[in-house]
Amino acid sequence: MLGGDALAKKFEGYEPKYVNELVKNYGDMLYRICLCIVCDKDDAEDAVQDTFLKFLTLQKSTKKLL
Repeated sequence: MLGGDALAKKFEGYEPKYVNELVKNYGDMLYRICLCIVCDKDDAEDAVQDTFLKFLTLQKSTKKLL
């Protein structure tokens, strides 16, 4: 699973500290939910990464509108 630093590198302008906090606070819970749904560890990790990436993308595009 991508850590906060790796996710922050994908999105210029995000502080790694912010992304690390996001992953720290929600990563385990999100992983457990995904694992219950897909029943595969690798697929669950992929789903968590996709979720964080989509969240950051949405958040970044929303900021541009403000």
